Amino acid sequence: PGQAMAGGSSGGGGAEDGEVVSGVSMDVFAEGLRARRKARQLARGGEQPSAEDCSVVKVVCEGAFRTMRDAYLIECREQAIFTRSCIRLRDLLDECQEACEVAFHRCKGQATEGTLWQRLGLRR
Repeated sequence: PGQAMAGGSSGGGGAEDGEVVSGVSMDVFAEGLRARRKARQLARGGEQPSAEDCSVVKVVCEGAFRTMRDAYLIECREQAIFTRSCIRLRDLLDECQEACEVAFHRCKGQATEGTLWQRLGLRR
């Protein structure tokens, strides 16, 4: 229920545990959504975040970014597949980028020049 399945009845694994048969794994989305949620929670907090909270968000954001980027490059861009899941992944990458940059800014207390997104040339 609630899973997108491309290719119809292409017998044989891959659709277990909420995974898209042809396209992006649901685990990739789960990691991205977790990172976005953590970053937004830190950004919305009333007090200055602790160094530990900042460290956790940084690790989660960077890990999710790498996972989503790799999935996008392999499942979508290299295969020239622009399915609904690929478009949603691209959108989630952008949403995570925005949320994580706000969180990083809050942790640094200064401009976010040189964040992971900017170093990799993905910041517009």
